[in-house]
Amino acid sequence: MKNFTILFLISLASMLSFSQAETDLNTSVVKYKLDEVIKQVWDENSGQMVNDIKSEYTYNSNGKFMQFIVSIWQGNSWANESKTEFIYNASNFLTETIDYSWGGGWNKVSKSQYTYMNGNLIQDILYHWDGSQWVIGNFKFEYNYDPNGNLIQKIINWGGPFAKQEYSYDSNGKLVQELRYGWSGQWDIHSKIDYNYNNNGILMDYVEGYWDSNNNQWDTTFKTEFSYDNNGNALDYINYNWDSMSGVWTPGSKVEFGYNDSYSLSDLILPYFYNHTEYQIGYIHQMLHDGLGTIFNLDEIFFNHMLTNRIGYYWDGANWVMENDIGFTYSQIQILSTYETDIGEVIIYPNPASEKLNIQLSNGVQLVNINLYNNLGKLIISSDKSTVNVSSLANGIYYLHVETNKGKATKKVIIK
Repeated sequence: MKNFTILFLISLASMLSFSQAETDLNTSVVKYKLDEVIKQVWDENSGQMVNDIKSEYTYNSNGKFMQFIVSIWQGNSWANESKTEFIYNASNFLTETIDYSWGGGWNKVSKSQYTYMNGNLIQDILYHWDGSQWVIGNFKFEYNYDPNGNLIQKIINWGGPFAKQEYSYDSNGKLVQELRYGWSGQWDIHSKIDYNYNNNGILMDYVEGYWDSNNNQWDTTFKTEFSYDNNGNALDYINYNWDSMSGVWTPGSKVEFGYNDSYSLSDLILPYFYNHTEYQIGYIHQMLHDGLGTIFNLDEIFFNHMLTNRIGYYWDGANWVMENDIGFTYSQIQILSTYETDIGEVIIYPNPASEKLNIQLSNGVQLVNINLYNNLGKLIISSDKSTVNVSSLANGIYYLHVETNKGKATKKVIIK
């Protein structure tokens, strides 16, 4: 049951995207927080959808995500299954997550500790609880970046080298290929993913393959295709398997999405794994899973409005058959931007910009780092300099996240 729950949480961690609001300092703002996510599955006996798993999210008065609790449906009521708590440092970086299981009370199970350098997550170490203290485990994750802040390598240690992923990008910072390796005294490549975009830089499909060492060639295995509405929201994606005998793609599963277009992502308060600019570790989760399974969070970067439901189907050879429905529930919250109140005035100029972007801070405020994101939430530039070269960027709206020794702020930037 624990593994099943973890897989479900990993799936949930791939459903929404960038939502950093531009708020005035020393003011309260009305937002809509994601309170609850309920997964229902199709029951053949009753011929209807029935409850399966529920996640409940809690936040503090500043809108910081603090914990979520997972419950399992027991036929007539929800039963606690697991809980995760989130701990931050003074700079609002996520430094620890602590996992609990339910056994008549909450029992510690494991925790992860996160280490950063220049605003980037560089290490994730897993511990387990032995009944009296935390004991360092076998698992450790290490991350490496290029000068633009793009993640280029993830190494998974399990008492020693175990697995590795490498990532490459195009000139616009789009992820175009991922290579996966296993360790057998040396790094042996075994699979890859290629990502394909349209002329507007929107991901249209990705194709997986594995390395056939006997024939010394890549063999195609799996493909996912996306479609979008006029607002840039993902309408659905379809997974296909490659039939090498017939030489055609055969459908396997499909996911459809529903939205409330009255609310944009900037109106929402979401858990850290949905909102990678607010919770610094999150942009890793925007592209990667924590575990050893499928690592690209497909849903994450394709939503601009409030996601309300997610319906899953499987292909029975002739028709799409519904197998699950995930619903999202929100409520209004009034939050204070207290973590930004000491930062003072942040001036970004010129704006619009075409060559360089300058960051000017108040006296006594020191720049720590900046992260520039496109309107889909993709990290484009990471730097600790007050001047950023943007001449190579495509025209459009971007969001500049500024971290200082006094706090943080986010500003909308136009590149033209």
